[in-house]
Amino acid sequence: MPIYFFDDRNQRACHGLLAVPGPVRKLGPVADTDTPDGPWGLDAFSGCVLGRDGGGWRAYVTAYHKDRAQFDQSRPFFCESDDGLTWTRRGLVEFRRMPEGFQGYLKQPSVLRLDDGGYRMYVWFHGQYRGQSVARLCTAVSADGCVFEVECFDPPILHHVNELKRWGFEPGLTPNEAFEAHQKATEPDTSDELLPLKRLRSNDSTNLFRDSRTGQVILYGVLFIPNPAGSPRREERDNARSLLRIVTRRTSDDGLSFSDPQIVLVPDEMDPLDQQFYYLSLHRQDGYHFGLLGDYRVIDQTMDLGLAVSRDGVQWSRPARSPLIPRDAEGFDSMSVYVADNLIDAGDDWLVLYRGGRLPHNTGSRQHQEVTMALAQVGKRRLIGLDTAQRGEGRLLTAPFFLTQPQMTLDADVRGSLRVEICDAFGNPAPGYRREDFVPIRGDSRRHRLQWKDRNTDRYQYEPLSLRIEAADATLFALEI
Repeated sequence: MPIYFFDDRNQRACHGLLAVPGPVRKLGPVADTDTPDGPWGLDAFSGCVLGRDGGGWRAYVTAYHKDRAQFDQSRPFFCESDDGLTWTRRGLVEFRRMPEGFQGYLKQPSVLRLDDGGYRMYVWFHGQYRGQSVARLCTAVSADGCVFEVECFDPPILHHVNELKRWGFEPGLTPNEAFEAHQKATEPDTSDELLPLKRLRSNDSTNLFRDSRTGQVILYGVLFIPNPAGSPRREERDNARSLLRIVTRRTSDDGLSFSDPQIVLVPDEMDPLDQQFYYLSLHRQDGYHFGLLGDYRVIDQTMDLGLAVSRDGVQWSRPARSPLIPRDAEGFDSMSVYVADNLIDAGDDWLVLYRGGRLPHNTGSRQHQEVTMALAQVGKRRLIGLDTAQRGEGRLLTAPFFLTQPQMTLDADVRGSLRVEICDAFGNPAPGYRREDFVPIRGDSRRHRLQWKDRNTDRYQYEPLSLRIEAADATLFALEI
């Protein structure tokens, strides 16, 4: 059972320690996305990774045609890997029962497994349908995960605000002619028609997950709220300058009918005025919800990978506000990092499939050919740690806990020094387990053994205790008890 140090509920007192993202190793491009050969580039943003029956992994991503004149051929694509490291392109996903008359492209596939062993894909349709521009989240189902039949198109799961024109953007039931000159009024023209559609408004950054305990489908999406001229948060350089992006959560028992959106993440008083949130990809681990958060800075036009933490998926905090995967100023990810859903289990580590880009965000919807699909590696319990300032010291007294095994181990990078003493539930040191009795540890290890001179901790099993930790030049991640 791990105790994560970043969680202030596990702390009775803490001084001189700052929450930081864990160290990440970039493994570079995968699936030949860094080569010019072939017509298809691959974009992992809002795609997903699933475990294959029998072992290995399958990634669903968006394949875009490198010939911009053929961009409307873009479709979901899948790659496969036996080890999560080496990926092989398999081909375009086949779609049957496409809506008659639809012309356009499909992107950002999010795939869930069903109880019968089948698959359901949530995918965005963008294009023309029966003389109207459409942008909507639809579903398709499959028995094998390779050939899908369109299930829900009209009506869809969600509408992009662009499909609803000004009604998608503006508050109230009567659009204001002065809102944006380029947004033209279209149907619907009555509140009875409008209200059911307004509750289904979304951006096309959607991430879907199935709760293994309840069977519910959870959808994290982005809601646009008005950002009118004169607002201190408005930036004319954004591609959606009249809007602000915030993260919402919806739930569904059947995967088709979703609840109204619940706002779960908005910029706070610690954020710059141009801060917006572009997406939230969920990772569940050890009773926590870790949110891989699209951190969009409008002025710089950059997209970083932030971190958020929750116990229930509704109330979120952001203890570490630096990027998990740093952008490389000279690399393929110099301007943006976007992740695919679901981390890949690699023993003591997680592998993160992501898309890196060199271009600013607002370069036009057909400019994203300049992207690369890549992998990064991070320790399983090292998403967030507590770090001492350089050459500084930190002290931490844990909240009381029960020791459930004879030996405690510490996941930490100790570049300087670290000492630990066992205390009772009230913080009083135990004789023979003072810091002067502790066997010092140094180095970077996932499993530092905590030891005291000629003593073990057998006698403290199933007894309430706490630890007082003193560290110099170190990063603390988790305690295994």
